[in-house]
Amino acid sequence: MRTVTSKIFLSFICLTLILFTAFISKQQNPLYQQFIGEWRNIYIKISMPPATTAGTPRIMEADSTNWEARLKIHPIRTHFNADGSYYSEYINLKDSITRRPTGT
Repeated sequence: MRTVTSKIFLSFICLTLILFTAFISKQQNPLYQQFIGEWRNIYIKISMPPATTAGTPRIMEADSTNWEARLKIHPIRTHFNADGSYYSEYINLKDSITRRPTGT
């Protein structure tokens, strides 16, 4: 389970960095303004290669209907600010923030 959680976290960070890069590179574009505010993850799909060549890939999916049951956290909230900074909040099912990565 820890490996799956780590891969989910890495996938989220990669997606966040991609969005953030697009966000920063388009500062003169009105689209830049549309990124400001809170965004929530509502879907994730992770495909893990098989351990052997004869195996089949393992796929884990979570969406708005099963996110909390599958991942044991509320949907991740990412806040993009007008100054180009961001932070994400990982909130467990007891409503405590368990992780809060930030960046610029």
